[in-house]
Amino acid sequence: MKSLGPDFINEVFQLSEDRKVKLTIWDTAGQEKYRSINRTFYAGANGILVCFDLTKSLTIENIESWMYEIRQHVGEECSKVIVGNKYDGAVNEEAVGLLTKFAVENKLKFIQTSALEGTNVYFAFEFLVKKIDQSMNGKLGIRCSSATNRMSLSLGANTADTSRSCC
Repeated sequence: MKSLGPDFINEVFQLSEDRKVKLTIWDTAGQEKYRSINRTFYAGANGILVCFDLTKSLTIENIESWMYEIRQHVGEECSKVIVGNKYDGAVNEEAVGLLTKFAVENKLKFIQTSALEGTNVYFAFEFLVKKIDQSMNGKLGIRCSSATNRMSLSLGANTADTSRSCC
């Protein structure tokens, strides 16, 4: 099922045994035709998973364009992780190489996932949430309580209409 524009879900994430946080996750679809409305969903985001379809071709300009847009709307302080999705398919090795190089050069984590098989999807969210917590000096979430704080995550780029981006 294709995304018809931005969508969101709320999830409780167990940060540790005694700490949890309520995530508001916006899937901005990443499709070029929705790009103008996606900008409004970046506001207030603490973290972004910038997702790319590993089965499609990709250029450094595609990556830089999405990263520029994200910087413009959420700034440098927002935690970012590069995600290559559809790792279960006919992976375009050039795209993997570009994303790996970009992540290394920009000191970002690059995680390959398969939403279809569930490979590394939880790890991508876990890595991002822990990165945000670290940037907030361990103040994310509520300790020893059933209540939770809210944290907003916004989904980033996607270079193909057939992929869904996350966080």
